[in-house]
Amino acid sequence: MLLLALVCDSVLGNLQEKVQKAKVCDESSLMFVQSVVSALLLLVWTLASGELRGGILHCWQDPQVSLALLAWSVSYMAGTRARESERVY
Repeated sequence: MLLLALVCDSVLGNLQEKVQKAKVCDESSLMFVQSVVSALLLLVWTLASGELRGGILHCWQDPQVSLALLAWSVSYMAGTRARESERVY
């Protein structure tokens, strides 16, 4: 699975570079689409492997894990928004 993640990361980096050079969309739209596609792929993978149920139960039973995931999500969103506000059009 780690090898697959590394291959996907490599392909994604090259694809992002090509999209940005071709000026198909702006950076925030690219990040949004990438996040949605990644979330859907992860949902399918974890449903198929049975890991989703265990992950949800773990988050439900351990509030620290849930808080860490919430903090990461908020930090990611804040960083994306801060980066957008710095952009000069």
